[in-house]
Amino acid sequence: MAIKTLIIIIISCLMIIEIPMHWDMRKGLEKIGLYYTKAWCSEDVIYGRSKKNIGVSRRGDKSIKRNQDDAKAWFDEGCKLVELKRYDEALVCYDKAIKLNPRDHHAWCNKGLVLRRLERYVEALECYDESIKINPHNTITWSNKAWALVQLKRYDEALDCCNEAIKINPNFEWAWCNKGTALLDLKEPAESLKCYERTIKINPRNDEAWRGKGRALVKLRRFEEALKCYDEAIKINPRNDNAWRDKGWAFVNLKRYAKALKCYDKAIKINPRNDKSWYDKGWVLAEKLRIRRYNEALICYDEVIKITPDDAKAWTAKGVALGRLKRHKEALECYNRAIEIDPNNFYSWHGKGFAMMHLGRYEEALEYYDEAIKINPRYDIVRYDKGVLF
Repeated sequence: MAIKTLIIIIISCLMIIEIPMHWDMRKGLEKIGLYYTKAWCSEDVIYGRSKKNIGVSRRGDKSIKRNQDDAKAWFDEGCKLVELKRYDEALVCYDKAIKLNPRDHHAWCNKGLVLRRLERYVEALECYDESIKINPHNTITWSNKAWALVQLKRYDEALDCCNEAIKINPNFEWAWCNKGTALLDLKEPAESLKCYERTIKINPRNDEAWRGKGRALVKLRRFEEALKCYDEAIKINPRNDNAWRDKGWAFVNLKRYAKALKCYDKAIKINPRNDKSWYDKGWVLAEKLRIRRYNEALICYDEVIKITPDDAKAWTAKGVALGRLKRHKEALECYNRAIEIDPNNFYSWHGKGFAMMHLGRYEEALEYYDEAIKINPRYDIVRYDKGVLF
């Protein structure tokens, strides 16, 4: 405990005079929780990991009332609110800190983190750019910027940011991990695998790196090896719901559907708001079992829609399940909603044609089949269904 206290005092001094820390010191700080989810926060965040959380925030409020013009007080309060997941309030605090000290690159970086958590990725990028402008040698900011770019599917730019972070500090694990993710999304699983392995070499306890390695191995169709990686990720962090979901997908590829469903159930139990887990579970129930369980699949798709109402894929899948149950009017409503969200969703145009065909509205069915073919001329199934009408 005395060592932790000493480190906290040292880091406080370093923050005030902005002396860059040696990597070994930063690595040690990460181990005791002084970094908040890949982004810098002040040493006060260490208190936010206990039930005293709320009390700390209240004390911070009093501190701010006494020190309205203290940028560090606003910054510290923002960090505590991030720990409490009160992101809108944290944003206000970082704005106050930046207004009082526009040159605080940590505040700009943390504001970017909060905006990223709120899925306001473009605004997050603006903050990271401001932080980099002030201090271009902060590996964390470059790595965080990369992650925001990944969310925006700007993978090449994300790679540039990761490489910049690695150039500054070749042993920064999250730069390698984020680079692996960008490469995986660029359909380069072999190169991605090397990045995740480098991350694991730096920190064998990084559960996200083990999960990423598993995803790369799945893309390379090395499913049994992928399962071992997911098991390693879950051993490190049993509450990593995405690792459970990805493990389920590996089982799907191995046609071990009962085990896949157990993984999805575990993921949903940990995080009932993970729409991807609900979707994958619904898809297995509706499409992969010998005896299809469409009613259960519908429950899953409804959960996805409850979480993300504008998910065209979920509306389409719900329409397909309803069609299999011969509930074509309800299916039609789902396809219409999917097309409203994404007019280029050829699966929904096909589904709409299929529903119209079963409702005896053949001319309209032809029109919708033609629309599906126009969007995707290589979609052969719709040509077959269209041929049935003649």
